[in-house]
Amino acid sequence: KEITLKTKGNDPSSSPFTYNIQKNIIFKGSSAVTNGEWEFSFIIPKDINYEYGQGKISLYASNLKDADAASYSDGFIIGGVSKDSIKDDSPPIVKLFINDDAFVNGGITNESPKLFAKLSDDLGINISGNSIGHDVTAVLDGDGQNPIILNNYFKSKLNDSRQGEILFPLNKLNVGKHTLSLTAWDISNKMGQADIEFYILDDDQIELKQVLNYPNPFFTSTEFQFETNLTNAEMTASIYISTLSGKLVKTIQ
Repeated sequence: KEITLKTKGNDPSSSPFTYNIQKNIIFKGSSAVTNGEWEFSFIIPKDINYEYGQGKISLYASNLKDADAASYSDGFIIGGVSKDSIKDDSPPIVKLFINDDAFVNGGITNESPKLFAKLSDDLGINISGNSIGHDVTAVLDGDGQNPIILNNYFKSKLNDSRQGEILFPLNKLNVGKHTLSLTAWDISNKMGQADIEFYILDDDQIELKQVLNYPNPFFTSTEFQFETNLTNAEMTASIYISTLSGKLVKTIQ
C-alpha cells in the first residue's frame, strides 16, 4: 500500500512537502509462462500494514530473445488478518559464499568480489522492509553501524517462493582479511544467519591457495582443486602428477 513520506527541504530555497509512494515489496519472484499463462503463490509476512488499502502488483515478462513486456494492476485491496494460523518452528537456512557456491570459508578473491547467498525457508523469506530490524542485511568487517540492506537484491527461485538467491557487489575492498555476516528473517520473523571469512589479494600478483587433490595417494583417478585471486578470468593451468618416489608420470594442461 501507499505510504506518506516527507522531503527534507535541504536546499535554502526549498520547503518540505509530503508525497505518497509504494516502495515496500511484500514478495518478489518469478514464474514460468506456458501458453501465455502463469501462476504463483506465496504467504504474506507478518510485517505489513494491516489496515485495508489499495495494493499493487507489477509485472515484467521476457522471451529471453528479442521481446519483453511490462504492466501493473492495482485493482485489489490488501489488509486484514487471516483466521488460519500458520505453524512455523524453523528459522530460515542461510548459506553464504563469495562469488559462487564453490567458495570455501577462508578462501581468496580479488578486490571487487560479490556477496552470494542462498536462502530458504519452509514458508518464505521476509523482504518487506516494513519493520525495523527485520531486513535482510549484511555486515562487512563487523561494522554493525552501517549494515548493507539487501531486501531488493533477493530473487526467488523460479516457481518457488520459499527459496532464492542474493548477488551483491562488494567493490574496492582493501587487501587483507575480511569478515562478512548475513542475517535474514522468515515471514513469521524467525532469524537465520551465516558468517564467512575471505582474503583479498592484489590483482597485480596471481596467488594460489588450497592446492589439493583427493584421494591422495590414488591408483586410478583423483580430483584437483585450487583457489586463485583471479575471478571471471580465463586461465591456463599445468598439473604435474608424480609417483610416490617423485617420478613424473603425467602432465595435464
